[in-house]
Order: sequence, then C-alpha cells, then structure tokens
Amino acid sequence: MQDLQLFMSIFFVMFVCYWQAHKATMSRFRSEVPALQ
Repeated sequence: MQDLQLFMSIFFVMFVCYWQAHKATMSRFRSEVPALQ
C-alpha cells in the first residue's frame, strides 16, 4: 500500500501546482481582457 500512498501524494502535489498556475493564468487573462468579465 505504500506505493499507492506515494502515488497519491505526488498526484496531489501536482494537482495543487496545476491549480495555482491555472488560477494565476486566469487572473492574468481576465486583467488583459476586461470584456470577458
């Protein structure tokens, strides 16, 4: 079961990093294109 824990932790970290990058990109995109708000 240790492999599953390792996989889940890595997946969670990658998901959090992706979510942070996604939020930053969306906020920058909204600031560049105010018509979409």
